[in-house]
Amino acid sequence: MKKIFLIFPLIFLSCFLNSPTLAEKSSKEGNSDWILLLPINHLSEKRISLVVNIPKKYKPLGTFPSQSMEFIPEGDDEQKYSQIITINVFAGTGVSASTFLDKIKSGMESETPSFKLLKEDKKDEGSYTMASLAATYEQHGRNEIVYMRYFSGPADLCGIQYAKPLGKNESPEQALNDLRDKVDKVSQVNTLPEMESTHH
Repeated sequence: MKKIFLIFPLIFLSCFLNSPTLAEKSSKEGNSDWILLLPINHLSEKRISLVVNIPKKYKPLGTFPSQSMEFIPEGDDEQKYSQIITINVFAGTGVSASTFLDKIKSGMESETPSFKLLKEDKKDEGSYTMASLAATYEQHGRNEIVYMRYFSGPADLCGIQYAKPLGKNESPEQALNDLRDKVDKVSQVNTLPEMESTHH
């Protein structure tokens, strides 16, 4: 059975302080080595978070945990990875998921001539919004595809990006379906019940 060390006291602490990220190392059992709890809307009656389970045998790049985190499979080169997971969290900024992805799209369109938008979507879930974007581009001398999914509440913004090089005989549509399935598998929106105060 998977063990999450110190998860409960840290969850409550993050709810009160609106901590930008919670990272916990799991046991060797199960399918993930790291579990990340990211704020979507901690101002609602029920605190809404994005839970990301980093697959086993993935290593973090750079400082961890931090506002922006990247993970690649162990043994992969940082420039020639087989796939890469990027996690971003911006607590207290008030930036919406759709605005954030619009800025990413504008930046990639102006700076990356090979950029091609495949799909984008926006959804209002009431207490939070979701926006997604998929695109292909050239990087490190090869064609890559990325699928991004971001969530925002009144104050917080967080999201996950999954990217990989396009396979030889793989169409962008096939690659997009693969990345979307991977994001579905490793991340989910979680609602914590409102913490009730005890009166004596």
